Amino acid sequence: MSNLNALLDAANQHLENGSIEDAEELCRQALSRAPSSIRALKTYGRCQIATGDLEAAIKSFEFVLQMDPQDASASYNLALAHNAQGNLDLACVNFERALSLDPENPTFHEAMATVHAFKGEIEDSLRHLLIAQELKPDDPNVMSNLGSVLAQIGAYYDARRYFEQVLALQPENGPVAIQLAHILQDQGDTGRALELTEALYLKRPREPMVLSAFARSLALVGELDRAADLLDLALKIAPDMVNALEEYALVSAYRGDPDRGLAKLAALLKTQKDNPHLCLLLATAMSRAGKHAESVTLAQPALKDITTGANGLALVRQGLFHQGKFAEARELAAQVRLGTAGLNGGLAGALEKVIIPLETKPLEAILFARFLSGAGETGDAAERIVYAHEPLVPLLQRMDLSFRLEPLEGKNLFEIAETGNACFMASFSARPEVADYDPAGFRPYLKTDPRADDFWRGSLAQLKGPLVGVTWGKHAPAPLLHHVQAGLADWPGAVLSLMWDDQRAELEGNRKIIDAGAHLKSLEMLVDLVGKLDLVVGPDGLVTHIAGALGIPTIVLATPDKQWYWYAPEGRSHWYPSVQVLERPWAEPMEHFTGRLSDKLAEMTGVQAA
Repeated sequence: MSNLNALLDAANQHLENGSIEDAEELCRQALSRAPSSIRALKTYGRCQIATGDLEAAIKSFEFVLQMDPQDASASYNLALAHNAQGNLDLACVNFERALSLDPENPTFHEAMATVHAFKGEIEDSLRHLLIAQELKPDDPNVMSNLGSVLAQIGAYYDARRYFEQVLALQPENGPVAIQLAHILQDQGDTGRALELTEALYLKRPREPMVLSAFARSLALVGELDRAADLLDLALKIAPDMVNALEEYALVSAYRGDPDRGLAKLAALLKTQKDNPHLCLLLATAMSRAGKHAESVTLAQPALKDITTGANGLALVRQGLFHQGKFAEARELAAQVRLGTAGLNGGLAGALEKVIIPLETKPLEAILFARFLSGAGETGDAAERIVYAHEPLVPLLQRMDLSFRLEPLEGKNLFEIAETGNACFMASFSARPEVADYDPAGFRPYLKTDPRADDFWRGSLAQLKGPLVGVTWGKHAPAPLLHHVQAGLADWPGAVLSLMWDDQRAELEGNRKIIDAGAHLKSLEMLVDLVGKLDLVVGPDGLVTHIAGALGIPTIVLATPDKQWYWYAPEGRSHWYPSVQVLERPWAEPMEHFTGRLSDKLAEMTGVQAA
């Protein structure tokens, strides 16, 4: 193979096939004949990246750029080498140089987007990915990356659409199917997530990543024993696999023994003490166990690493909220400087725009709407706008907002976010007014409609008071219908179900609970009914937030993995003064917990349990 190009053609073929040593040998032969061959140096540099010899790769590409500063691919590969070293700033500089030389190269835009995402610069990441998609509209890698970045900012419906498009092109793409399953679980569609991960499992029954994902899906529909068996198998195949250990910690907590899962993660962390990803995973598991002080301490290394900093900050801030350390949470956010506008959530200055996209949970809109009343703000209220999707507009109209309310339909939410000081509702917990909130100033800020009073008074008049409305969970470890009913066995008045989805079917044949959900045709009707009740009981959900915002007495049934907004000094919610939080430790039998619920109700009503 005396021809130089033939040598390098063969080297490139070996490189593509994964035969790195053969490719390196051919490159050495080529360079011995032509030491300044740009093509040989670039091919050899790619081999050095593949073998992890990053310093040598950097020297190879820098030598190429000395000879030809206009070589875009050399700048791109130099950036890849810096990125692999973890030097994201130098990687960014060289990706930018590559793009300045070849701005229509979709691969360069994808790479640049990845660096921006690692640095937490989500807007810039999205911008490059959208350009790459314009250049390669049907490329599954671009769509997958778009889905991942959109999921990071909570734009789950858009992320879901991209992942579904990828699976239509690549049905066997396991990583994308698993990401889609996680989104479905977050949206409450645990059944579809189970179908998706079970289909993967049937094709790859011994792949630890698939076993872990399927186990998570099973756990979220209450099949804890089967989930545990799958995770035991995954950890037998890959004892140190982080995903399997993460789900093992989840399942262990749900089965009442969180320390078992914590111990496995801690054992792995001892062997990799400087791994920020492991620190973050163990901190997350600690938080799930209700050990928030330990969680905050463990998450500190994650704050210092650029690839885990954003998630670490969110976990630490929530851990501080759980402990009532709001001033520390604000100071930390200011130090880390997540950003001051746009997709990252504005942290400084008066808000001009709040964006509530379709995927925003109504309970989030209720929780944070208290901060949109304009207290302490200056300026023209007409200049401040809340953009919301149509389904949430009627609910927001029931609140005293000082912002002008506009529908989001037909508008580009990213264009809205790019101008002025804007914040997505899902990012609102990073705002300083959340940390500064004083519950002493709470006033009910959600209103019932007086026009509905006659209807509900007439409908409820024949029922024995006091009236309690109830909700319940669909799967363990949340309290199920029979658990809630057992806790209310001695309630002296009527019990009304506030479920208005498919879980109403669980009431079939139940003569002790009135199916009020049968009369609810809209979210506004639910608000009006809750406003007429004496008490609401149920797990964290839309109904408990409605009751809290209305000022209706409420008992939230929680577990140690409760959300940060259920911080409850002395058992009373910091965010909703009319709400009491009754928490069941993971190890507490449900029968004992329902007994404590009965005692709490007796204490509130003065009626002793039988």
